[in-house]
Amino acid sequence: MKTFLLVLVLLTLKFGYSQTNKVFSIGNLDSNTYSNKFFGITLKIDSSWKIMNRKELSQLMEDRQNALEETNGKKYEVQKGSNILLSLTGDTLENIPQVLLSSLDLFFLPTIKNETDYLVDYAKRVRETYKNYDLQMSVSEIGQKSINNKIFFTSLITIKAEGYITYQKRYSLKFGNTLLNIMANYNSPSTLNQCERLIANLRWD
Repeated sequence: MKTFLLVLVLLTLKFGYSQTNKVFSIGNLDSNTYSNKFFGITLKIDSSWKIMNRKELSQLMEDRQNALEETNGKKYEVQKGSNILLSLTGDTLENIPQVLLSSLDLFFLPTIKNETDYLVDYAKRVRETYKNYDLQMSVSEIGQKSINNKIFFTSLITIKAEGYITYQKRYSLKFGNTLLNIMANYNSPSTLNQCERLIANLRWD
């Protein structure tokens, strides 16, 4: 239950490079600073966050994918044109709070034209994925949020089950034909605050 929303994010993402734009890069990590010239961003990461490596993420994806496939009776494929840029967790056991930066090349998704289309499509896929689970899910209206003078489109997904609640706030901003997406996964005011402090460190070149 602890990684409901994270699971779908990871199943629709992959590690690697876009094939449609040769200047695209997943970015660089230098000590506690992540930078990406394609998006023109720099993010300083404080010591309360752990950077999840590819092996850790791959194992988490495999475990949760198997659980989903067993429950829903269908295979889940990696979405073309998607890339994990950076994954951070504040708790390696619970994987909450979690902040994940990713990109999506819209060349591979002709029905998605902008940030709003993406957020609506993502919410639909979450509902479909977890329709066989005993839980309640709600999705907010799409809003906007400024992160150091860049306006992101946002949505909030809330999932409730017996003795359990988790939230996922998604931020999306279009650069040319590529989306920069940020996921903040949290379960309390304190973990929300931890995510917001980290995202506030995002700087633009």
